[in-house]
Amino acid sequence: AEKRQRSGEHNDGTRVNVLSVAASVLGMTEDEIKEAVRDAKVGDLLIKANKVDQFKKAYLAEVKANLKTAVTAGTLTQAAADTKYTEAEAKMAAYHGTTHLCGRSDHSKMFDREKTDEV
Repeated sequence: AEKRQRSGEHNDGTRVNVLSVAASVLGMTEDEIKEAVRDAKVGDLLIKANKVDQFKKAYLAEVKANLKTAVTAGTLTQAAADTKYTEAEAKMAAYHGTTHLCGRSDHSKMFDREKTDEV
C-alpha cells in the first residue's frame, strides 16, 4: 500500500512547524499549545492576545527561511520557491485566527500530528 504523506511533510525541506510558531508568538510552550489545541482554543488565544498579525509575520518568516534553505540545497528551484511563498502569503492574508489555515474552522487540524503545515 502506498504510504500517504502527512500535511507539512515535504521532500524539499519546506515544512513549517506551525506549533512552534504559535508557541513563540504567544509566549507559550509547545505543550501548552498542544493543550489549547485539544480545547480548540489556539485561534482564540491569538485573537485575544491581539497576535494574529504577529503569527502571520512569524509564519511567513519561517516559510521564507525554509524556502531559502531548500533552494540553496537544490531541492527546490527559485521559481518553485517564489510560487510557494506567494501561496503562503495568500494563505496568511486570508487567515484571521477564526479558521484553519486552509479555511476550515477546526483549529485542531492546523496543529495536529507533527504540527507542520504545507507551504
